[in-house]
Amino acid sequence: MCRERYDEPEYKWRKEGFEANDWLDHFKTTFYLKEFNIFFRDGAVLVNIDSLYNHFGSPNSLNIEHFFSYDNNYRILKVLAPKNRLYVSTSIFENRLNHNTIFIQFLDELRIHGYDPWFSLDHLLCINPRKIICFVPGVSLKVANKFLKLWMSGSNARLEQLYIKLKSYVPGSDIIMKGIPYQVVPREQNEQRRFKSWNGKLEACHEEGMDIYRFDGTKATVCIVQRQTSIDVYLYVWHDHCIVDNVVQDAYL
Repeated sequence: MCRERYDEPEYKWRKEGFEANDWLDHFKTTFYLKEFNIFFRDGAVLVNIDSLYNHFGSPNSLNIEHFFSYDNNYRILKVLAPKNRLYVSTSIFENRLNHNTIFIQFLDELRIHGYDPWFSLDHLLCINPRKIICFVPGVSLKVANKFLKLWMSGSNARLEQLYIKLKSYVPGSDIIMKGIPYQVVPREQNEQRRFKSWNGKLEACHEEGMDIYRFDGTKATVCIVQRQTSIDVYLYVWHDHCIVDNVVQDAYL
């Protein structure tokens, strides 16, 4: 069974005597697959992990949302460690150690979501990918504030983009930016800025911006979007390779 996209029709093939390994080999040969992504979603059936690796090697992207068991999930993460992107639910982790073992990998993008009482500032500081997308309700406004301060002091050196959703029913900009020197970039000008993500995709900054600086002079922009029951925090780090046509100007000069 396969589908082109998650929300599109399913296509099923059956052949007498064919097992999962036979189909993997068939698709690899038929479609000349050199790169591939693996998704373990709700209802997924655990296949032979070693066989997947032997047929295809390391995937570009690995998505694990289905809980098999802590041992099986950890084995998937270990054997099928992705080259570029990892999308995971926090429910697949057993403890703090398992979190950090995965987070320190040199990935391009990590997306993590779901409630997790173990998740803390220490986990954010261990995350090594270039782009981080975090939807973990337990992360507070004060944790976001501490993370920004520690980034300015030298943590998360590979970080290029951060998108984190915080649960809050009240305005939180003052708490998130407390004690952080910044310079305001008006919304009209900030939204003209274009950021080049690790995969070459161009993204526009969100609403009003607040420019901050790392200890080594690296510039970043914080954008805070207040919603009804949550706050979206975006951080764009303006490394040279992330700047598009020199559009990042010091708007306050």
